[in-house]
Amino acid sequence: MTLPEHLAAAGSAVDFRFFASCDLNLQVQLRVDRLLGCLPAYREAQLGSFQGGDGTLRLSAVYVEGRLCSYGEDLGIPCRTPWADASTVGAAWDAWLAFPMKYRDLGHDAQLALTVWEVREGMPRRVLGGATLPLFSKKGRLKTGPQDLQLWLGRAADWGWPTTTPGKVPMAQRGELGRVEQVVKRYERGEVEHVEWLDRLALKAVADLRHQEQQRRVQEAEAAAATGMSSGGSGGGSGGEADGTAAAAGDAAGDAAAGLAAAAAPVGQQLQLVLELPGFPQAVIYQQASVAGHTTGAAAAAGGMGASAATADAISTPLPGTSGAGGGAGFAPGGVGPGSGGSSSLILLHDAEVGRENPAEAKAAKLARSLTRGLVDKRLKPDTEERRRIEAVLDYPPNRPLSADDKAVLWRFRYALTPLPRALTKFLKCVDWSDASEARQAAELMQQWAPVGVADALELLSPDFANEEVRGHAVEVLQGTDDEELLYYLLQLVQALRYESCDDSRLAAFLVSRARRSITLASFLFWYLLAELGDDAFGPRASTVQSAIIGATGQHASPTEECIHQQVQLMARLKHMSETVSGMRGAAAKKTEALRGLLSPGGVHGDLAAFACPCPLDPSVHLLGLVPSECSVFKSALSPLRLTFRARLPGGSSMLAPGSGGGDGGSGGGSGHDVGGRMASLTLASHHSLPSPDGSRNGSHPSSRRHSLQQDAAAAAAPQQPPPQQQQQPGPSLGVSAAAVGEAGAAAAAAAAAAAAAVAVAGGSPPHLHSPGASSSGGGGGEAGVRRELSGAGSLEAPATALATLIYKRGDDLRQDQLVVQMISLMDRLLKREHLDLKITPYQVLATSCTDGLIEFVPSQSLARVLADNRSIHRFLALHHPDPSGPFGLSGEVLSTFVKSCAGYCVMTYVLGVGDRHLDNLMLTPEGRLFHIDFGYILGRDPKPFPPPMKLCKEMVDAMGGQDSEHYRQFKTYCCEAYNILRKSANLLLNLFHLMAGASIPDIQSDPEKAMLKLQEKLRPELRDEEAALWMTQVLSDSATALMPQVIEKAHQWAQYWR
Repeated sequence: MTLPEHLAAAGSAVDFRFFASCDLNLQVQLRVDRLLGCLPAYREAQLGSFQGGDGTLRLSAVYVEGRLCSYGEDLGIPCRTPWADASTVGAAWDAWLAFPMKYRDLGHDAQLALTVWEVREGMPRRVLGGATLPLFSKKGRLKTGPQDLQLWLGRAADWGWPTTTPGKVPMAQRGELGRVEQVVKRYERGEVEHVEWLDRLALKAVADLRHQEQQRRVQEAEAAAATGMSSGGSGGGSGGEADGTAAAAGDAAGDAAAGLAAAAAPVGQQLQLVLELPGFPQAVIYQQASVAGHTTGAAAAAGGMGASAATADAISTPLPGTSGAGGGAGFAPGGVGPGSGGSSSLILLHDAEVGRENPAEAKAAKLARSLTRGLVDKRLKPDTEERRRIEAVLDYPPNRPLSADDKAVLWRFRYALTPLPRALTKFLKCVDWSDASEARQAAELMQQWAPVGVADALELLSPDFANEEVRGHAVEVLQGTDDEELLYYLLQLVQALRYESCDDSRLAAFLVSRARRSITLASFLFWYLLAELGDDAFGPRASTVQSAIIGATGQHASPTEECIHQQVQLMARLKHMSETVSGMRGAAAKKTEALRGLLSPGGVHGDLAAFACPCPLDPSVHLLGLVPSECSVFKSALSPLRLTFRARLPGGSSMLAPGSGGGDGGSGGGSGHDVGGRMASLTLASHHSLPSPDGSRNGSHPSSRRHSLQQDAAAAAAPQQPPPQQQQQPGPSLGVSAAAVGEAGAAAAAAAAAAAAAVAVAGGSPPHLHSPGASSSGGGGGEAGVRRELSGAGSLEAPATALATLIYKRGDDLRQDQLVVQMISLMDRLLKREHLDLKITPYQVLATSCTDGLIEFVPSQSLARVLADNRSIHRFLALHHPDPSGPFGLSGEVLSTFVKSCAGYCVMTYVLGVGDRHLDNLMLTPEGRLFHIDFGYILGRDPKPFPPPMKLCKEMVDAMGGQDSEHYRQFKTYCCEAYNILRKSANLLLNLFHLMAGASIPDIQSDPEKAMLKLQEKLRPELRDEEAALWMTQVLSDSATALMPQVIEKAHQWAQYWR
């Protein structure tokens, strides 16, 4: 067996691994090495000298011009090498050419057109020769490594299709060396098995063959150069250059990985251009990018290995300056490849057919069902193995598709599954709804099924189910829920309207009917829909449903219309004030003066001091008017407004905080309040009827408001007009812009003379507004908070009223923060249902449009400010609640609250994948409640490198007494218990995020399927409770001992200091 035959025979035992061209986000480039052969001008000089002429040799300079083309079209501008002096044996460049095109954008017909230009003294530029090289082989493989192109003398490269200047010599004309080179390339690509002892012998024989060929060509070139040179010095120089070329050729022949030999050709007749294409750890196969934009998919290999980070880095590493695609040590980036000794990993490849239904299998399954549809025994029961398989299918998360076998077994035993509520959604997924008979049978069986819960009903409203009967069944389930529970899912139900087949669907009718019965539901539904009016696809439907809520019910406006009308007016006035104040130049103190001037009795908005309306954040709380002296502007780029209202809780009760009586009153003197009375819960007064407003406060007659209310809601993206200077009645319509919902990342330092200054931050996409309470401008005090300050005020005339502080933010999108806060509130409800109260502080956020919104204010300080002012969390808590007999000199109840709130937020932010956690967006109240703000990054996204699984800093652990303390052990117990409780509701959480797939939530909208997979990964539904507890314990340990977060936190503190 000859050497080539032996090398070829060894290739069948190697697995084939490859990259897809559409995955290569790299520029097309190549290295132009050298030109081999004698230039025609030199031959003419040699011939003239031989025939008796003067034989004067005028030296030439040459350069290479490269073009990237496809189907005869030039792709971008050409590239060229530097000039190189030519000798009688050629020229050398060793230069890289980079084209303005990436591999992923190439077509299968892409080719390189290379033209060599010559310039001589006293002569115009002329074409020396050209050649064209296709980038992909006939089998679709991207060409790599050394390439020898035969130039077509006197002709520029033709980039037509097919080209008339092919650079490759036909295989039959390449001789023995050409055939050996082909086998060596297969060896370098890993197609031929590597046998160390045999490789050494074979490569040595190949090197000898190359060396012999090079020596033959050099000898012929030297013989031609020695003929007809005009001077000995010139000839000596050429001879020296030839010797150098020969030596270089000998070195190249000794390197098996480089292999820069050219095919044999008669000297003086042919010119060869030697170039090198970039190499990759694996072969690159042409594949067109998918329409959906996905660039990776299933693995295309037999080894069953997953993609590794090393191989991914190898693809994205720039190639100039690296070795080519050689064998041995020649593989480029990362040293991954058969010849490098590293592990050869797989790269995920997008297969357009993955996930699609096999037509043959679908037809066979359909025939099988049609044959047995009427013959199935309704009493048929699965055996032990089948029952085990059905249980496994029912345990699938909602986002996992069912295989053909899964669907078959569920359909076969569908009658036996009817007593199982959780089997309904899986059964409905296996139904062929295009078959009328099967769809009718499934609909009948669905009515006989055991009642399902809210989580399954929400799944039936997802985009996975389009059948009207199925979605109607889900609405019937939701009709059994009360308003309190419905509010927790209302945000997702609004998004579910996207997937209905028509505007007047059952779900829309259900939401409208419930909204007409409850002012609280109507208010939130109105604002949720208003925030979607800017969506081109969903906006018209949202407008239709919104009109049904506030539509005319008679000659007089209903209480619901009155409530919404007043809220729309309030938001319009707040928007105008914000635009006026933010348009001013100057510091926050100057803007605060301007704001109070607007609200003063003689100001443009002076009537707001007596303007009464239900609070948009909670309609059961009735706002009685602004307190101008307590309003201020935060020190922030967007100038959020801190607005303090006089408010009345339902039933006229005081708004003092629970448990804030008696002995707590004197702890702060006049400098501050304990955690203020909370804004009425969303669960209160869901059917609350507002008291009849006084005409002097509420403006125009109700009968005149119906038309103006609809105009207010329809004024989408309309520029705001300033209101009249003095309004006797605040009733006339002030249009609300539907483009006004903001995402807030607000930091706020109160410029007012309140004893407890506050900082409110609501998360959003960058740039974020971090808490100035921890910045260098100390202002007055440092009590920061994000939403709620409802404290008693003895100076107010009515003892049943209190102060309610809100933040109005314009210029950011608050919808992502709104979603996260809603999920935290729901998780808190799930924990309390299991009798686990972790002292969560889910402050309320309402996006009133896509560029503005309201945030509830909570008196608190950032941990950064707490540590800066008190050096430890213990000192801060002991300052407000000292107890010499308690742990660390503070109240035991306060420390217990801190431990519980830390546990709750650690688990919740871990499940939601909240990122960008630092001490400026962790807040602490004097009562020990820790809570998070600023949710601009969720589901694993984080602008900082190497983020920990959760934010559990050293200072928090020290406040619990260290990792060996009893309080820290109790903290871990709370975390594990909370994690397992939330895991039980994994399907509910996954379904809620699935319904948000079409919403304008940045971290979900980019890839909804990936978002659900990330949430599922955090919940780990496949683990048992004991395994999940161990997992959470390990996560806590990793987070508490992580070093990188401490470095990043210190860098963040320096950045805040210099800012």
